Amino acid sequence: YRVGTVVSGMIGAQTYAKIKSGGAFRHITFPFMTPTASLGLMGLTTGLTAYTGVFYVSRRPRKGETVVVTGAAGAVGSVAAQLAKATGARVVGVAGGPKKCQYLVEELKLDGAIDYKNSEKTLEEQITATCPDGIDFI
Repeated sequence: YRVGTVVSGMIGAQTYAKIKSGGAFRHITFPFMTPTASLGLMGLTTGLTAYTGVFYVSRRPRKGETVVVTGAAGAVGSVAAQLAKATGARVVGVAGGPKKCQYLVEELKLDGAIDYKNSEKTLEEQITATCPDGIDFI
């Protein structure tokens, strides 16, 4: 790469680095994000994984469809849920425990939450309640 080219790799977050040529790859930028967001929010281990899962593993979710995101309170799942929500889809998150489910609905503004640790309601009961018209995308 030429001097001044922005690259990514396992090199730490720094302005300048001297590395061997095989230790870096061209930095991925997204048209709707700042370069720093491309490192953090949409970085390789969280955001890019979520983005790929929502937009490339299957077809893009459509407005009004129901999307279920497992691990929705975690790093990747929380980004995936918000990306799915941005498409206009109805998004239901799966997490373990009432606090995490509360976070999904109140903070992330998901349309519903399924608590896989709930001992009072089965998963089937929770899915029926949160996804009455079925699931289009998981």
